[in-house]
Amino acid sequence: RLTSPGLNFYNSRPRHEALLMDMDGAVLHRWKSDKDQPGVEEQNWSKVWGHFDFAGWHHSELRPDGSVLAIVHYQAVIKLDWDSRVLWSAPVTAHHDLDVADNGDVYVLDARVINIKRGGKTRIFLDNGVVVLSPDGKRKRRFSLYKLLSKAGKTRKLLARAVKDGLDVYDQALTQGYEIASKMTPSLNLTLMAKQLRNILDDKFTGSLRTRLMFLTGLYPIDMLHTNSLEIIREDAPGRWRKGDLLLSLRSLNLVLVLDPEGGKVRWTWGPGELQRQHQPTVVDGNHVLLFDNGEESRGSRVLEVDPAKDQVVWTYKGKTPSDFFSIIRGGNQQLPNGNVLITDSEKGRALEVTRAGEVAWEYYNPDLSLVAIILLRAPIYRMTRFPLDMFKDRLHP
Repeated sequence: RLTSPGLNFYNSRPRHEALLMDMDGAVLHRWKSDKDQPGVEEQNWSKVWGHFDFAGWHHSELRPDGSVLAIVHYQAVIKLDWDSRVLWSAPVTAHHDLDVADNGDVYVLDARVINIKRGGKTRIFLDNGVVVLSPDGKRKRRFSLYKLLSKAGKTRKLLARAVKDGLDVYDQALTQGYEIASKMTPSLNLTLMAKQLRNILDDKFTGSLRTRLMFLTGLYPIDMLHTNSLEIIREDAPGRWRKGDLLLSLRSLNLVLVLDPEGGKVRWTWGPGELQRQHQPTVVDGNHVLLFDNGEESRGSRVLEVDPAKDQVVWTYKGKTPSDFFSIIRGGNQQLPNGNVLITDSEKGRALEVTRAGEVAWEYYNPDLSLVAIILLRAPIYRMTRFPLDMFKDRLHP
């Protein structure tokens, strides 16, 4: 009675497949491909450290024509048709998120190692960028978020401070890490990890680029942006943003922002002091922003609706207790046609639909279970998206 009925699409980490299911959890269709999946080197590193989530699809997006775009972490973007035939594969160090413009161009986040020099010291950092692919997967252009944001008025000081703070603790933090790791039991693999990280920082690492990027991801202060969400804004909101701007989430800075990718102007920023490692800001009702605030420090997650004109939170959903609703990483949200919000509680492998009054109207637990050590764990859902019931009726019921 309270739900907004539809078809639910998601991919289960770390599978290289995506599912379309009805409201009762029955699988109606699936897409699957092992294209560009990890080689032997990456598979071996995944055994050393579970953080290396090479396998499967990092994220996938279902298109209105029934095709799927999937991100293979730090390796490629692939496009499959309804029958899982690979239409194209674009070599991109892709991660986290993508979106498709009205002209069919695919905008996807990527990562690169860059050198930053300050005060006579040169250190490596991770830069995130946006790669633009043509509808047939050909690379058209790329722009660096570090370069744009370090020049823009609203973010210049924030980026400069992040680099300065990073350089101040860079050597100390890593040195302490090596010392701690070298004293740990070898079976924990930390000594091996510390040695290889040292090789990466000294430019002596002989492994793949993909492995190198995975080593650096989430490592403070090297991963200074950790951009985890990208959305193309579809319509103007006078005084706030324009069609074609990008809504981005920078997890390391607890920052969401709107960027004009052509002119490099940052039109709006919000989050520091309020957010804790957020995910998936998305425009709702043309001029508000809905987002998933992970609450890493408070140990309780929230979904917030923000009015950018006033920089005010106008709606909040959270659990009755912090532990009821807490995903330390990942997470997503989607406003549904009836005003309800579909929330992805990623780390619990759960999705729930809530009313604006906070009532749970629908709930789903990922049935995909895997044995980790001696514990049976529910596989995370990166993001669930709901589509209209009749969207694929000709394909599902020919």
